[in-house]
Amino acid sequence: MYSDICKVHVEAVLQYTSVAPFLNHLQKSSQEHLLSVYTIFIKDLFEGKYLAGKILEYSKVKPVYLSSFEETISYMQEGSLFISSEVMVATLGRLSTKESRLLEKAARSYAASDKGKAVFIFTEKVLPFVFQEIGAVLDLLGGKRWDVEKRRSFYLQERAKKRATALHPTALSALFKSSDLDLPRLFSVADALFSYTLGRQIITQEDVKKVALSTVEQSVWQKAERFVWEKKPVLVDKSAFSLFFIALRKQMQMGYILSLFADPMEGKALFPKVWPSLFETRARQVKRLGKSYFLRGRKAVFSAEYTFRTTGVFDPFHLYAHVHFTS
Repeated sequence: MYSDICKVHVEAVLQYTSVAPFLNHLQKSSQEHLLSVYTIFIKDLFEGKYLAGKILEYSKVKPVYLSSFEETISYMQEGSLFISSEVMVATLGRLSTKESRLLEKAARSYAASDKGKAVFIFTEKVLPFVFQEIGAVLDLLGGKRWDVEKRRSFYLQERAKKRATALHPTALSALFKSSDLDLPRLFSVADALFSYTLGRQIITQEDVKKVALSTVEQSVWQKAERFVWEKKPVLVDKSAFSLFFIALRKQMQMGYILSLFADPMEGKALFPKVWPSLFETRARQVKRLGKSYFLRGRKAVFSAEYTFRTTGVFDPFHLYAHVHFTS
């Protein structure tokens, strides 16, 4: 079936609304039999790129990534000057009806020209329905939370199978609860689990509780470091606010103590657990940021934490503005 479809320049559409049949199609298609155009409709851009990566695994040629309507049209019309065969991966959002028609026309010409293959990732439905007669369409926009959990389970079990292990259903539930279905975080915790349970056939709920907590703590600590030392705004999940305050207080306190020394390096003995190279970096940062910065930061963090403990309200960006833009 697939070889017959791919013998023509402009293929009849194959439509999928779930991941497993779509990946099964890719697996059955050899490199020569992959369709010319693949379209993915999905809200989660990370997941869309992950699925595009599955197509790239089978194409075995160099990808070209594009992220705007203009450069996508231009690339399909002109192609690459140096690569005779490639996979174009275009990530696009909302398009007007005119842009949709132009894109569909360009995609048809691109598919018929044998210049290469194309993967389109749309975060919204486009009108008219782009590529309704060509290539393959994976439409994941209409799913409920259960559908998202099902896909996440599929990805994680697939990942586990490659490491000769499996996730117990209760372990999956615990993972979803700790990550709120955030795919990058799920992959990060899962990889930590695979290392923690190396050699085990089944990963349990208790394993998730141990590893997920340490992973979250590490992530929150890193965010606090960026907030304090690099003066960068950060996003923090509500479930991690308490950990974030602890990390902020420790970082601000360290900076304030070191700022009391004429040379911050003189305070090294007070922080024996900090790696020498990291301590040298912190000492330089203390000199640059100054005592008043850490004094103001400590007060702002204390005030924000008190408000959070008493009212349940906390806005990391408000704290950021108070610390970094208030003299």
